[in-house]
Amino acid sequence: MNKKLEAALRNELAPIFCVGETADERERREMETVLERQIKRGLAGLHHKDVEHLVVAYEPIWAIGTGKTATADQIAEAHHFLRNLLEKLYDAPTAVQVRILYGGSVAVESAGLIAELNGVDGFLVGGASLTAGDFAEIVRTAELKIRKR
Repeated sequence: MNKKLEAALRNELAPIFCVGETADERERREMETVLERQIKRGLAGLHHKDVEHLVVAYEPIWAIGTGKTATADQIAEAHHFLRNLLEKLYDAPTAVQVRILYGGSVAVESAGLIAELNGVDGFLVGGASLTAGDFAEIVRTAELKIRKR
């Protein structure tokens, strides 16, 4: 991933770097360890000016395409951890610049609650984007709730 991120940034693309844990890792309470390993390996050697153009998507593997959405507490915990880790690895201004999205089975029904969480800068929508009306509703919800913060 590190080489792919470097190549994308070198070619002036804004990559989306997806990170997340498996169900077993979540159950063993290893989410932070897994996310830290993924972030450190993926961003190794990248300058803070490059990282500012990066989008990170927290996608718990156990929620992708399963219809299971992480709880608000789980999402907030992961996003808070990621933001703090970026600050620790780089600095506060860099950590604030990086957009952190949630991407684990976002649906019309869950979008409003997730969009209200501090630290969630948007969504990485999968299956729900295949239905135009659902996708439009998720976009409207995100725009209204995230901009209010």
